[in-house]
Amino acid sequence: MLREPIEFLSAVLVVSPNPARLAAFYRDVIGIALREEQHGGSRAHWGCNLPDGNFVEFTQLRDEWFTGIDARRTAGDDVVARWRVSRAAR
Repeated sequence: MLREPIEFLSAVLVVSPNPARLAAFYRDVIGIALREEQHGGSRAHWGCNLPDGNFVEFTQLRDEWFTGIDARRTAGDDVVARWRVSRAAR
C-alpha cells in the first residue's frame, strides 16, 4: 500500500480529566468558541474549527482509544511511526 508522507497536522486533541472545566476556561477566558458535542454513544466533548482552519477538541482519555490505536498499529497504520520516518528522511 502506497502511503503519502505526513506534511503537517491540522487538529489538536486536548485530553483532560475534566474537559468541561478546561473548555469553559478556553472559551470564557481565552475566547476560543468551543461547543459541546456528542456523537452516537460517545461522551460529551468540546470542539471547534479555529480561524486558521485547524480543529481543536477537548475530551477525556478512554480505554477504547488505546484499543483503536493498537488495532491500527497491528494493521500497519501507525501514523506517529510514519511521521517519524518521513521526518528522518528529510
